[in-house]
Amino acid sequence: MVVMDLSRLVVGYCANALAAPGNREKLFDCLFNASDWSSVVSRGSQMLKPQETNVLLLLRTITNCFQEGTLLKDGRWVQQIFEALTQVPYQLLSKPQRVALASVLFNFSCIHLDTPASVAARDQCLSLIFKVLRLEKEDPEVTYRASVALGNIVSMFILVCYDYQLRPDKLYEAQDRGTALNLKSAQVKELKEVMGTIRSSFSDGRISNVFQEINSLAL
Repeated sequence: MVVMDLSRLVVGYCANALAAPGNREKLFDCLFNASDWSSVVSRGSQMLKPQETNVLLLLRTITNCFQEGTLLKDGRWVQQIFEALTQVPYQLLSKPQRVALASVLFNFSCIHLDTPASVAARDQCLSLIFKVLRLEKEDPEVTYRASVALGNIVSMFILVCYDYQLRPDKLYEAQDRGTALNLKSAQVKELKEVMGTIRSSFSDGRISNVFQEINSLAL
């Protein structure tokens, strides 16, 4: 637990300590193991208290890792993180864990506006955003952060459409500085379904504003 919390602080305040190639991959291998992630994913039952604390610290460490200036294509660590997080048993997460997970998505999406990630990482993030927005029924803060993350990903795609003189309502193939964005038809369908969920889930004014912004961009 102490090591997990120390890692959270190192990542947040001494990011250069991880600058060498492969360091982030090694760090997150260790942190996912230390949090007993494979057991959390496979058990399908309530986490033990140590697991609950360590998973919360893991999510907060990942959130801190996505900060201004982070290079998302520097190694495979971003995809490594999302490959693990997409397996999360969302219904077993505590409220603080769900807020932390939404913060991961929010921070990643903000950086992605300026620093393109791989298509695989972006698609995994988008899948996780959809999952959170479908399943979150209690906390408007979680839905708000995940909705902003969705808006950032969608707006990034729309900007690329304009750059390539594509119609923004045709959410299909585009190129982002040489990186294929390929918002697939299944993703478009899920986007529309999730938008309906957002609209009906909470009466929070912030969520309504984000909904309207995304709606005006993509639907």
